[in-house]
Amino acid sequence: MKQQSVFIVACVLLLIEFNGAPLSIVRGESFPDAVTLRMKQTTMRGGIVYLPAGGDNNYRYMLRAADHQKPLIVGTSGFNSPIEDKIEILTREGAIKDELMTLLESVPTSYLIIANPAVPPERTMDYQVFLARQLSAGRLRYINRFDGRDDLYAVVQNEPQASSEATLPVSLSIGDWAGMIHDDPVLMLGQPLQLSQRLYRLHMVTTGSMPRFSEFKTELEEISRGVVVGAEGNDELLSKSFGEFVNKWIGTKGFVDSFAHLDDVQYVNQLIQNAGISVESDVRRQFSSNLSNGQETRATALLKIVDHPRFIEKENNRSLVLLHYFGYLRRNPDDPPDGDLRGFNFWLDDLDRNHSPDKLASAFKQTGEYHQFEKKP
Repeated sequence: MKQQSVFIVACVLLLIEFNGAPLSIVRGESFPDAVTLRMKQTTMRGGIVYLPAGGDNNYRYMLRAADHQKPLIVGTSGFNSPIEDKIEILTREGAIKDELMTLLESVPTSYLIIANPAVPPERTMDYQVFLARQLSAGRLRYINRFDGRDDLYAVVQNEPQASSEATLPVSLSIGDWAGMIHDDPVLMLGQPLQLSQRLYRLHMVTTGSMPRFSEFKTELEEISRGVVVGAEGNDELLSKSFGEFVNKWIGTKGFVDSFAHLDDVQYVNQLIQNAGISVESDVRRQFSSNLSNGQETRATALLKIVDHPRFIEKENNRSLVLLHYFGYLRRNPDDPPDGDLRGFNFWLDDLDRNHSPDKLASAFKQTGEYHQFEKKP
């Protein structure tokens, strides 16, 4: 009887513990997929890296490792290995550097699997540029696509005998940013995000209002035309193209009608008023003086307000929310089915409070509107 009581008390305490800190359940497929079965049949010198790495993805990769029974480099069990942490850091955001390839070669990694459905849409181009660069350098070799979704690559240094079984996917034929954004507007949230936000601020500082989707996309494509994705000096080329665009911008009818009649002092004050930021009076005077004596042009003065740190900080979240509407839904936030800005203001408030762009992206990816446009791997 005493022993039974101990068991009962232990069970109750266990239930209380689970209730206080419930275990999260990550669900995976019951049966191995095609790339897993291929790995099971493949002899290799090193291990396997899946990308994207981190979060719940690693648990799914571990489930598949139980099927292929090969070394898994991106596994986790309560904690990550230093190598896994490094892989996550190198692929977390922005352009993926060649340092990742060097790490994969040194581990050693035999095969790299890209789980395409798990790659966030706004990161697709980061992955494609990295892969295209390593393929061109001969450091990766494309093997095949499995189940229409998972791409398998051999790390050539460690598996030099591995041979390709299929032609390279069209997605890895990299063109210029204009064509990429035209085909998939979500990419305006990828590597050229700073350019997209800069164009947004140009609209705000010259009109005092947010841009509209159609004209914004056309302008962004114009600025990024001819700038090859992943090319050396990409940022410098985009910056130069943006400057040329601004020089044309100040000659447009809308700009001339709004600013041509203003003197230099009025011009600077109007830009700052549209930006909605506070600028010290001596800085304003310096702006105006530089315009008067020819040290600045109206285009360069405009760019300085566009790139003012206070303006960048003030508009960061608002521009992010708008670009999610443009990229994922391909429309303005007040277009049907919304009809007003309540949805936009909801997400802006959420981003201001929680500082979680990932949550914002996840919400937009789950909308029925986005699934109409979603590109399949």
